[in-house]
Amino acid sequence: MATIRLAGRQAASSGAVIDNVAGSIWNPHATARVILKEIHIANSVATVAHIGVKRTTTRGATPAASFTAAIANTDQRDIVDPAGLALEVAGFGTQPAVEGSYIQRWAIPAAIGAGVMFVFANPLTIPAGTGVAIVSATALLTPIMDYTIVYEV
Repeated sequence: MATIRLAGRQAASSGAVIDNVAGSIWNPHATARVILKEIHIANSVATVAHIGVKRTTTRGATPAASFTAAIANTDQRDIVDPAGLALEVAGFGTQPAVEGSYIQRWAIPAAIGAGVMFVFANPLTIPAGTGVAIVSATALLTPIMDYTIVYEV
C-alpha cells in the first residue's frame, strides 16, 4: 500500500448551520477502498471553531476548491492515487449528504494555528462512492481552515 499526504485550504467560511460541510474527503472510485489514517485541521484565522467528523453518502457539488494527489504526494513517490480521492472545501453549491453520529468532535480556540490532529489507531475505511466530512458541530460559522489528510490506497 502507498501512503499519500494531501493538503488544502478552505476557501471560505462555511455556513452557521449544524453539520454544514467545511471539508469533504470523497472516494470517487467504483471499487477501490481508501484507508484514512489521519486528519489534521488548523485554524487560519482568529475565530473559534466547533468541528466534527462524519461519514458522507453523496458527493457535494461545486466546491470552492478541490485537491487531488499527484505522484509527489506519495511517501515513496512511486504511485499515483488509483482511487482518485478528492479533498474538497467550502463553500459548496450543494452540500455532501452527511450521515450518522460524529466519529470525532473538537473545539478549536480562536487563535491562528490552533488545531487538532485526528490520528485513527484503527484507520477509517472509505468505501467506493462514499466519503468523510469535516462539519460544523454547532450553529456557528466554521472559519477558513487548513487541512491535511494521510491515507493509504
